[in-house]
Amino acid sequence: MKGQNHYKPLKSGVFLKQIQMIHLALLAGMTIATIFAANLDILNLDWASLDFTTVTYNELLIPIGAIVLSYITAKKMLKKHLNDTSLKKSVSYYQTVFIIQASILEFNYFILIFKMKTVTAGSLAGLALILLYFISLRPTKSKIIRDLQLDTSDANQFNDGNEYLT
Repeated sequence: MKGQNHYKPLKSGVFLKQIQMIHLALLAGMTIATIFAANLDILNLDWASLDFTTVTYNELLIPIGAIVLSYITAKKMLKKHLNDTSLKKSVSYYQTVFIIQASILEFNYFILIFKMKTVTAGSLAGLALILLYFISLRPTKSKIIRDLQLDTSDANQFNDGNEYLT
C-alpha cells in the first residue's frame, strides 16, 4: 500500500546492540583472516627479526588511503542526511554508512593480507593501522548522537534504550 511505513518498530537499545554486533563480527573476521591467510603464527614469529625502522611509505600507502577514504566517504554521506525528519530513518541511514565505511576498510585490509607474501614489519604495521582504526569506530550512543547531530529531544529518545524510535 502506497504511503505506509513498512519499517518494524525499533528500540534504540536494540539498534545499538545490532550495530555493535556487526562491528564485533567484522573485527573478529578480520583478525581470524589475518591469522589464517597470512599464515601468521604469532607464538612462533621471530619478532626480533622484524625491523620496524625500515617501514616504507609505500607499505603504508594502502592503509592510510583506506582510512582517509572511509572517513571522507562516511562524513559526506552523513552530511547529506543530517536534516532527515525521522530519527528511525536517521539511525537506519547511520547503520548503512557504518557498513559502507567498514567495507572500505575491510576490502583494503584483505588486499594487504593477500598481497603479503611474507610477514614484514611494513605489512604488520599496515594491518595494525587499519585494525586499530576499525576498533576506534566502535559504535556508541555518544558517537551516534554526535555524528547524526541529533537535537536534544531526539538525543534523549535515543539515549532511552527502551523507547521506540519514531
